[in-house]
Amino acid sequence: MIEGFGQRISAPVGDLSRLGARSVRGLGWASGLTLTLVSWTGGVVQAAQNPVIEVGIVQRFGEEQQDKLTLEALPGEQLTLSFSTNGQPQTVTTTKVVLGITPTPLPETTLSERVVLSNHRSFESAEYSAHQWRQRGIEPEIAQPGGWEVWANREAYNTPLLRRLLVQNLKDQGFNDVHLDSQVLGQISKTFFEANGYRYHRDTLDLRSSSGQIRVIEAGEPVVNRVYAGTLRLQPNTYGTYTLVNNVPIETYLRGVVPTKLALVPQSRLLRPRLFWPAPTPFATSDGLKLTITSSAPIPSARSIEA
Repeated sequence: MIEGFGQRISAPVGDLSRLGARSVRGLGWASGLTLTLVSWTGGVVQAAQNPVIEVGIVQRFGEEQQDKLTLEALPGEQLTLSFSTNGQPQTVTTTKVVLGITPTPLPETTLSERVVLSNHRSFESAEYSAHQWRQRGIEPEIAQPGGWEVWANREAYNTPLLRRLLVQNLKDQGFNDVHLDSQVLGQISKTFFEANGYRYHRDTLDLRSSSGQIRVIEAGEPVVNRVYAGTLRLQPNTYGTYTLVNNVPIETYLRGVVPTKLALVPQSRLLRPRLFWPAPTPFATSDGLKLTITSSAPIPSARSIEA
């Protein structure tokens, strides 16, 4: 059983046609989850039987210097850590690994800057705005540093001069909410992990366990202690921090979500027949269509017999 998944996930459609795949990617805001769904296609478009999804289970790791994660194998099992050392793959076996953050001074101050085109309360409105900016000839990207934002693509507008010219041009056209978000950085937060008495400084780390389950303990008030099926990956994100990603088959994911939802429903309501139960998990696609995943087929007689 997987614990601690969010209740609502929003996902736009991406394109992995080069790999022969259809990708659905987005962020769940109920508990800060990131989800990517990849379903492989052949000559005929069809859904995978049990595709693997990527769920961001810990977001913004490293935002605070005291951030700490402990990853443990279940009793009697082992963790296998995979990472790169000087460009060469390396593997370490252990029962426990601790992730931490250390401030790292930069050789010289660096300007971190982006053009914020618009701010939004939901992913759907941000995606609609991004589509409008694209139609105006400005390549956008959607981000969630706090609330949802649409930025001018940082690779396209990659110099201070280009960014300032863009902002001035848009303000001249009446887009007065467009602004620069600038920050001068003297140091950055870098992650490290400790295993078997050694400390390693790496930006990316892959973990799997012999049992297929990993316990994740997040320090704080209160301490969060959960077990996740599948594999884990620590990776940098666009906000200068890190995300811990859970790679898990969608059926396993849903087996964790459904009991969580049922636990929130009063017992008296669980005894009443429903047309669909538990409530379907909504997904939003980039073309505005709504897809739903339900845990059971509709009950034909539910409309007539529900109390």
